[in-house]
Amino acid sequence: MLLTYHLYSSDGGRTDIQATSDADAIATAGARTEDHRPAELWCRNRLVRRWDGDELPLFNWPSTPSA
Repeated sequence: MLLTYHLYSSDGGRTDIQATSDADAIATAGARTEDHRPAELWCRNRLVRRWDGDELPLFNWPSTPSA
């Protein structure tokens, strides 16, 4: 039996995924979250998986020798 999962991205987008199990839905959604942004996968009223995303540094300061 196919279930409908909803992948919500941090930019407000929603993608519907049809899968037979949570594992299949997570695999499909994981391939769609390659931009490393926060996202959540839901099935009905149940949170299946959350991707926190990568925290990017504000600025990569070069290391300088102390004087």
